[in-house]
Amino acid sequence: GDYLQRSGTGLFDCATPDGYPQDDESYSGSNALIQRWRFADQRQWPLVGLVPGRWRYGDALPEAEWSQQVTDVVAVRLTGKLLGEASNRASLDLVAASPGNRDRRARALATFIAQLPEANLR
Repeated sequence: GDYLQRSGTGLFDCATPDGYPQDDESYSGSNALIQRWRFADQRQWPLVGLVPGRWRYGDALPEAEWSQQVTDVVAVRLTGKLLGEASNRASLDLVAASPGNRDRRARALATFIAQLPEANLR
């Protein structure tokens, strides 16, 4: 409820009986994007749960293969499909630049993917 309120679309707050607008412009403003990014950042622990635990704590897979598999599983579980080429490349670059163990990098990656345009469809 707090997320909806901050986004300007609070439950039962629409002044007109026809509901909130259905056009894309109403959901792609800077405030709406910032609120969705904050929401994803605040949910990093549930988001990292999309990655199987053995992938977060094990090291059986080579690094490049691990990065792609984690990217794919998070993308599919959040959006129902693989990421586009540019978003996939950005995700892999983020993992490569992230410090820490695989669990920490998986948390950063899951949060990042939740903030991508593919995960922010109305």
